[in-house]
Amino acid sequence: MNLYLMGYRGTGKTTVGRLLAEELGWKWIDIDEVVQQNSGRAIADIFREQGESGFRDLESLAVEHVAELSNHVVSLGGGAILRPANRALMRASGKTIWLKADPLTIMNRLSADEATATSRPNLTDQAGIAEIRQVLSQRESIYAEMADWEIDTVQNRPDDIAAQIAAWLRGRTSV
Repeated sequence: MNLYLMGYRGTGKTTVGRLLAEELGWKWIDIDEVVQQNSGRAIADIFREQGESGFRDLESLAVEHVAELSNHVVSLGGGAILRPANRALMRASGKTIWLKADPLTIMNRLSADEATATSRPNLTDQAGIAEIRQVLSQRESIYAEMADWEIDTVQNRPDDIAAQIAAWLRGRTSV
């Protein structure tokens, strides 16, 4: 079984994922890093050369690979849940946690991360908080449908979030 962390970019999937893997004694994988390693290109380059659809194809291959593993904490890209095949693989191979934050918090976190501006392309013809609100409105129902559990990352520190998720998981499995 794996544990999949999903949510919009900037909600803490990478930070919490690393801490949670350590807490559980599991391995940690970041799907975006797998895509970049497998393709030999940065995400922004993939988007520029192949568009979002090309990126999603590579992302789906990464999800397929990870679904065959077990005892991994997986930090998903924010849009990995968009494809039904990815959702089916995640359901069949683990539990899914939705890391949540409001649009303003997400915007502030992304603005404070210099790497985000260069490594993550815009997903719509908008930018900033308008894009965040638009993309969240498109994805929130899927996040809600997929979530075995959800947690607010605004009011909680990453180490507390990891501890809460670990406790939740241990209450449901024999981790």
